[in-house]
Amino acid sequence: MNNFNYDVAFSFVQRDEALALQLNDRLQDRVKTFIYTEQQKVVAGTDGEETFDRVFGKEARVVVVLYRLGWGESRWTRIEETAIRNRGHEHGYKFALFIPLDEPPTVPDWLPARQIWVDLNRFGIDAAAAVIEARVQEAGGRIHQETVEEHARRVERQIAFDNRRSAFQREPGVQAARNDFIKLTDALIARAENVRNSTSIALSVVNRQDAIWFTGLGRALSITWRQQYVNTLDGAFLHAHLFSHLPPGPGQWMFEKPTKLRELRFRFDLLPAEVGGWVSDDAQHRTFSTDALADHLTKFYLEQGRNT
Repeated sequence: MNNFNYDVAFSFVQRDEALALQLNDRLQDRVKTFIYTEQQKVVAGTDGEETFDRVFGKEARVVVVLYRLGWGESRWTRIEETAIRNRGHEHGYKFALFIPLDEPPTVPDWLPARQIWVDLNRFGIDAAAAVIEARVQEAGGRIHQETVEEHARRVERQIAFDNRRSAFQREPGVQAARNDFIKLTDALIARAENVRNSTSIALSVVNRQDAIWFTGLGRALSITWRQQYVNTLDGAFLHAHLFSHLPPGPGQWMFEKPTKLRELRFRFDLLPAEVGGWVSDDAQHRTFSTDALADHLTKFYLEQGRNT
C-alpha cells in the first residue's frame, strides 16, 4: 500500500468536529488531509459509503480516530470503523492512531494492546499534531515545510475566525446561549427520566430559584446560567455546583446548610465548526454540544452524587 491520496484522514463523531478542525488546521499546510467538513465537495455527488470506505480503507496513509464511546455507531463512523478493521486485519494497525477523549481514556476492545494511542488531555493539541506528523513520516510520507505565505494564510484564517468569534460574543451569542440553556434543561429532564425507567436510581431534575437541580443520590447538583451583562457573553458562565444535600425551598426550615463539594464551569462560545457550543473552563478546554453537555453532567452526578 504505497499509493495514498491523503496523508491523514480524520474519523470522529459530530460532537468532536470542532476538535478535528483544530487538529486539521495545524496540519493542512504541511500534509494533505481528509476531513469530511472540508471535503464535502469530494463526497458530494458520489456514493458516500464507497468514498468513506475507500479513503479510510486504503487512500489515507494515516487514519486518526478521535475516539469516545459511541464512535462506530453512527452511519459514517460505522463505515469508517469497518474499513479500518478490514485494513488492520490485512496489513496491521500501524496506520491507525487513536486519540481517546472519554475520562478515563478508553479504546476499542478490538484494537491490539500494543497499539499506541495519544493522551490529548495530558499533552494538548499541538503535541498531538506533532505525533500525527511523526506517524506520517514513519509511514513514508513527507512533511511539507510551511512557507512564509502559507504561515501567513494560516494566521489570516485565525484572525478571521477570531473576528467572527468576537462578533458572536455579543447579541448573537447571548441569544444562542439562552436558547441552548433551555434545551439543556429539557435534555437533563429527559436523561433523568431515562435513568429512572432503566434502573432503580430515583434520579430527578427540579427547577428551584433560577437553578436546575439533580437529586436522587443524596447529594445535589445545581446548574445555573449566569450573565454579568445583558448584551455580551463576557463574564458569563454555566455553573455546576455539587452540594452535600439539596437546600430547602422558600419558606422551608434549614437544619443544616449544604456544603459545596465541587464546581464545574463552562462558557458558551463560537466553536471552530462555526456553531455555538460549551467549553469547559479548565486547562483542557473541552468542547460540548448541548446534548453532549447534558450527558456529561448526568454522568458526573451519577458518579459523584452519592454520600460516601
